Amino acid sequence: MKQKDQRKIAFFVTHHGFGHAARACAVMAAVREQDPNVLFEIYTTTPEWFFKNSMGNNFGYHRQVTDIGLLQTSPFHADLQLTLEKLRGFLPFDTQRIHDLSRAVLQSGCFLIICDIAPMGIAVAEAAGIPSLLIENFIWDWIYDGYQDVIPEVRTYSAYLADCFGRATYHIQTEPVCEYRPADLRVGPASRKSRHSEKMIRGILEIQEDAPVILLTFGGVKNENDMISGLRRLKDVLFIISDTGDGIRKEGNMIRIPHDASIFHPDLIQACNAVVGKAGYSTIAEIYYAGKPFGYVTRSSFRESPVLERFIKRHMAGRSIEEAALCDGRWRDHIGELLSMSSKKPGHPNGADQIAAFILSHIDV
Repeated sequence: MKQKDQRKIAFFVTHHGFGHAARACAVMAAVREQDPNVLFEIYTTTPEWFFKNSMGNNFGYHRQVTDIGLLQTSPFHADLQLTLEKLRGFLPFDTQRIHDLSRAVLQSGCFLIICDIAPMGIAVAEAAGIPSLLIENFIWDWIYDGYQDVIPEVRTYSAYLADCFGRATYHIQTEPVCEYRPADLRVGPASRKSRHSEKMIRGILEIQEDAPVILLTFGGVKNENDMISGLRRLKDVLFIISDTGDGIRKEGNMIRIPHDASIFHPDLIQACNAVVGKAGYSTIAEIYYAGKPFGYVTRSSFRESPVLERFIKRHMAGRSIEEAALCDGRWRDHIGELLSMSSKKPGHPNGADQIAAFILSHIDV
């Protein structure tokens, strides 16, 4: 590819958890790896530190509510009435706000808007007269359709969003796909890549090379003490807990690492023998490429969950853990089984690399 002047892409990212932001970071990093002349302007309410942790400082950040998504009371439970209330105030899009954003996007020099299921970006692209690219494994109208019997009013917003998503110039689906629709490209999971070897990360954390290590990633779950109760007695196993707090803290056979720590989350997965946590998209994608066993808890009320679980069962090493067993600590009974499982890595390219190649070959960069 010939050398070109720097150009910019706007990226609108839903604030629903960190999974979509992680996938967006994977795509942006892959684009920059294939063409360093492309820069990004990110529109989202996902904290700026998350993108810095994944990409460094070479991007623009604009704090902007880009969609409502599904408002949650915990990592496993959604507040449907609050979601509906917020949808009433957000849709249809405010015409003046779309105009202002389209002008800002053009003034910054962006020639394309990518959306990780944030439909506002598609409307902004239309107003700006530039193409849009939708990246998804589900879209919000599909999620809302699953709640029509509970909150019938959501049908209005589902129809509005379905029309908006359908107007994207380009459409890419990433496995595990919840509903197959016509798309310009379909790829495997899109994941951030680890930067360092297992040996290096263990050295940084002062963990012996042969020590069995389990990463626990269930931030925001109540009754954490019950979940980790008894782990201190398992002195032959080391537990890394991804949580909030200041700095890396070592407590016996536990190492607590805050989400915004300098250690990259895919590197933590790389350094562990197994992972236990919520079955969310980015967690699954990163464990999938690392080939680590996964003790996973699904969100029973979330429409995406059965699709994610089928993917884990077909393509990954792991076992399910009931939410109740996680919350009361009984999940400890599965530790031996998880540690005895063999690594299972895929034999195909990272979906993020394929998406980057599509962007750079199909769009005039």
